[in-house]
Amino acid sequence: MNAQLARPASTVCAVRQNHEYLEVLMVQRGMTAKFMAGAWVFPGGVLDPEDSFAETMAHTGVADPVLAPWVSAAARELAEETGIWVTSDGTSFARREERGLRNGALSAHLTKKGMTWAGSNFCWFVTWVTPTMVPMRFEARFFAVELPMGIDPDPDPAELDRAEWIRPSEAERRAASGQWVVPLPTAKTLARIARFESVEDWFAHIEAQSTVDVIQPRMRVLDDDSVELLLPGESGFTELGDLPPDPEALARAGEAARRAGNTSLSEVTDAS
Repeated sequence: MNAQLARPASTVCAVRQNHEYLEVLMVQRGMTAKFMAGAWVFPGGVLDPEDSFAETMAHTGVADPVLAPWVSAAARELAEETGIWVTSDGTSFARREERGLRNGALSAHLTKKGMTWAGSNFCWFVTWVTPTMVPMRFEARFFAVELPMGIDPDPDPAELDRAEWIRPSEAERRAASGQWVVPLPTAKTLARIARFESVEDWFAHIEAQSTVDVIQPRMRVLDDDSVELLLPGESGFTELGDLPPDPEALARAGEAARRAGNTSLSEVTDAS
């Protein structure tokens, strides 16, 4: 099988305690984006080569050299996309003149200011891997991080249309009603977080995990151009196997979905 290697990526589930309930930060990708246009997701993106540079990893405050690049990407993407900087001296916002900082420039700025990310605040709790049938694949590590009330996002218009603090159950409702397009890994993560009313309980659950689950769905396009997607443990998952990339079949499935009024297949093909 000639499946495309999954690109490493970090996703940030920022949460806060709003009185008696938990809220999560979600962002809407730009409608003109080439990938997942208009989808509601968590902030995040692929690891940049510079995330693995020694100086960049030192900015995370994470000693593990394997984990540090992923944490670097998580903190960096959160800052780039939403303007929220989770630093060792407290959460701060990028000033307007710092908004355009990317990758190396952002790392140089941290060095100049003598700042580091609060890397230990980013808790890795699950990994999603795109099915082998999809040509554009990601291995996305999901990190939870707590933010205080009063931290409002300033979404980067070059990447995002909107950003919103929302209860997970309300985000689920909007996805179910068709108001929002929400990719499968995002939807499953929302359902996972929605079981908890407090940030404290959510993080206690993460800390109690003995291992971090790696979830790679399996999928195929059926004769009627509908998509069958199975998760590990579901009936038929083992028998289905990992199928090779099939862009033509996915294109047919996408066209069938559009005819049916579903404008995106991102909920079954994306891992961020």
